[in-house]
Amino acid sequence: MYQYNGSVQTDAAFSSEIQEVDMEDVGQDYDGKSLRSLINRSKKDVVEVPLKKTDQVVEIDLSQVHNAGEIFDILNQENSEMLYYLLFAIEFTKRDQDEDAIAMAEQGLNAPGNDQSKLREHVASYSPEININLAHACVETGEYERAAITYESVSKKRYKHKNPEILLWIARAHYLRSKETRDHLSVDLALRWTEKAHHLQPTNVLIIYNMAMLAQVYCATITERNVSERSLKQLNKAVGRANWAKTAFSTLMGMPETEAFNVTRYELTNRERYSVSLIHTCKAKLDEQSEYERLKMEAALEGKRKYEEMQKKRAQVMAEEEARRKAEQEAIEENRRMMEERVKIFRQEENSDEDKDEKRRKKGKRKADETDGNSKSRVRTE
Repeated sequence: MYQYNGSVQTDAAFSSEIQEVDMEDVGQDYDGKSLRSLINRSKKDVVEVPLKKTDQVVEIDLSQVHNAGEIFDILNQENSEMLYYLLFAIEFTKRDQDEDAIAMAEQGLNAPGNDQSKLREHVASYSPEININLAHACVETGEYERAAITYESVSKKRYKHKNPEILLWIARAHYLRSKETRDHLSVDLALRWTEKAHHLQPTNVLIIYNMAMLAQVYCATITERNVSERSLKQLNKAVGRANWAKTAFSTLMGMPETEAFNVTRYELTNRERYSVSLIHTCKAKLDEQSEYERLKMEAALEGKRKYEEMQKKRAQVMAEEEARRKAEQEAIEENRRMMEERVKIFRQEENSDEDKDEKRRKKGKRKADETDGNSKSRVRTE
């Protein structure tokens, strides 16, 4: 469905850039072997591959290697690490033997190695060619998300997203992923990256064709989703894209068929009709989607109202409970105050009685003393 007219080989810019790299900046050694030293040795047209379980090596003359099949057996037999596969992938890329380069990179992805991600980082620091071929290999093995990330890394770091061919590779990776997952977000990403390429090459009819195809795929993906798995906004967006695709296919019917754009007028006509069908399908689902979202909104509002009412009742119950607790606490405090007041009065009364008794006792003592004194006086008189 998605036309891909970009060959797997890289353009001249890749070759020129790799020559400008200072090999001293490649990075640290990997498992005791320097990737830089291997590259330097390969410049002498000889690569030393360690033999398994021995200290010996087998020397491979690069000038005598014509395709990947000639060295697969050696590397596989010796359980060679990933960097050796990548080294030969670089060599085949330099020779424009892209199928062999991709085959080597693909095989290298599954080669033994304790830290392949670290090696990829070292390779990424100097070779966009290898990153591109690794991404191609990921596409071949179905690792579309990793392929897209790798393509995008090269596009951003080396070309500031100004190379349309790489932008289309990114779009293709997202499109292939969408075919597996039926994910409208992947289709949307594919379309966005294709649009970026279109901005760089606005007259490229193949890019326009791919944009129209992706617009149809997006529309079909949205319409086939359950009403609860899409939105009214997405449906309206799908209608707009289907209308644009219809216009694009109608315009392309006026373009001459070329080697680069070998789509017949009959195919374009069918594509235009399919766009019309998609538009009708989308519009027919708009009312259904609108009603679903209206009911969903009403349910959400009703849920919110019930929740707020529940919260209000809860707050009221809590307020009443707090008032009751406060009243009880005040009653307890009042009882305690009254009790303390009574105790105080009782103690005052007790003290008053004691004072009266003490006064009576003293008064009685004085009287007794006075009587005793009088008695003694009379005795003296007599």
